[in-house]
Amino acid sequence: MRRCQFRRNVRPHFMPEGSAQHKFYTVAGFIVNLFVLNYTIGPFLVLTMEDSFKFWNYFCWHIHIGYFFLYLVLPSKQKASRQAEGNPQESRKEL
Repeated sequence: MRRCQFRRNVRPHFMPEGSAQHKFYTVAGFIVNLFVLNYTIGPFLVLTMEDSFKFWNYFCWHIHIGYFFLYLVLPSKQKASRQAEGNPQESRKEL
């Protein structure tokens, strides 16, 4: 869900398709995707917690920190819809 929001907010800056910026976005996205997949799958290959922590320490926990940062920074649909509609819990209190 957060990935879609990130793409919705960032991707328009790299359009129109076929431009040099769009090609850069595509290549950068591919490289980041490979990095994240390797980071995620690596601990499953070593199959021990100690070796998994060594693997993540090698990458300095970048993906864990990045996901946490994006979770805090990017707006969620629920928050945005609640702000647009008003607070539904306040209307329940009035009843």
